[in-house]
Amino acid sequence: MDRAIEGANIKPDPQLKFLQNSETLVAVNERIEEAQNYRKELKDFENQEAERVELLRQKKLREAAQDAPEGPEERNGPVGGED
Repeated sequence: MDRAIEGANIKPDPQLKFLQNSETLVAVNERIEEAQNYRKELKDFENQEAERVELLRQKKLREAAQDAPEGPEERNGPVGGED
């Protein structure tokens, strides 16, 4: 019975619980900030990649337009061809 009384009388300092909760809140806030930074970096990278793809697409279209024959004669041969 003496041990039960000792156990009931000995409690952790309330400051300990406060500091544990504070540490948890700080850890969560750091994770939120880290997640926000990650999202920002991802969005920036997505924008850069979209610009790169658009420039490549435009370059391919210009190259295709330069390589394409100009008139129907060049594409299909002479019109009303010889038999």
